[in-house]
Amino acid sequence: MKTKKLFTNDAYLKECDAQVVEVLDLPDEIPIEVGQERKNRIIVLDQTVFYAMSGGQPGDTGTLDDERIADTIYATDEKVLIYHCMEKPTQLKAGDKVHCVIDWERRYRLMKMHSLMHIAIFNFERKHGKSKMIGSNMSDKGRFDYEFFDPIDVDWITQETQRMIQEGHQIKTYGDEYDEVKRIWEMEPLGTMPCGGTHVKNSSEIGKISLKRKGLSSQGQRVYCMLEE
Repeated sequence: MKTKKLFTNDAYLKECDAQVVEVLDLPDEIPIEVGQERKNRIIVLDQTVFYAMSGGQPGDTGTLDDERIADTIYATDEKVLIYHCMEKPTQLKAGDKVHCVIDWERRYRLMKMHSLMHIAIFNFERKHGKSKMIGSNMSDKGRFDYEFFDPIDVDWITQETQRMIQEGHQIKTYGDEYDEVKRIWEMEPLGTMPCGGTHVKNSSEIGKISLKRKGLSSQGQRVYCMLEE
């Protein structure tokens, strides 16, 4: 079976109705605090607005009716079945109808952050050329790591990234015609890149930003991306 991912067609959809397909125990590989239960902590829905953790973007949090969702993840690497990880053991059961609501302010910030990181990475490579990316992630701030040891012109990258943001470029996401799981991110003049995350529709939504460099010893360097609000 598959979970219908409503966020792929509309990242601004904040809520939806769905049906519980299955209730499962929390897998052993997911850490929990001492004393917490694993029983009845995973809900599988027929469709969802909750983005599942992938590509450095955290999974959504929110509610199913009046029960809290602490995280959202994919069941396997195939990324077709989504697990809604409940904060506490649930009383819901297969067949129940539920109303899903994401924590929108958190999601929208992640959408802005994700789009910012694509633009900043583009400008890093535009200034310094292609290098091996060794990591990326985002939460309150984003970061990307490169196996790159020369001085990074953070001021230039910041200025160019801010300029592109303020110019108000349209941002689009759509499916890959050759792979039903993969998706594409597009913004002129950057072109396209693979990305299944959620993004803003226009670069101007990102607002004012700042970037900061950090050395990673023998591994390379890190650039932090921050939203200035």
